[in-house]
Amino acid sequence: MIARRLDAYYLTDLASAQKKEQFESTAVSGEEIMKGLKDTWPGNELPWRVKTIPPTRLKRLSKTFQTANEASNIWKPNGKKRRVAIRNEAAVKKATELSARRSQAEEKTEKEKRTRRSMEKKVKKRQRDKLKAVFTSAELG
Repeated sequence: MIARRLDAYYLTDLASAQKKEQFESTAVSGEEIMKGLKDTWPGNELPWRVKTIPPTRLKRLSKTFQTANEASNIWKPNGKKRRVAIRNEAAVKKATELSARRSQAEEKTEKEKRTRRSMEKKVKKRQRDKLKAVFTSAELG
């Protein structure tokens, strides 16, 4: 239920000279409002600290203001510094993975090379042993 004020709050009888003078001293005229628009405010002298929001945006902004809990659930796009940091992290990760793959490939080729060499040595040794056996049997026989 809306409380209704008395009509005396909004309307007045013919005012006495003293009351009329009081009303005129407290009232603001349109000319005074226009003069006030041209006056500068001390806070406006520091433009880097003042944010002016046009009245048309105020309605939209008032709808978007939310409590801290609701605001924490909203996804925000990353800023420039964060995007650069993510890009750098990805580059470092890619480089480490690439170097790890290269080192694994090098280790694998090195192992294959060692096994091949050892097999070649074994084959040569067998051939030498066979030749020795042939020469020693030829000398004896």
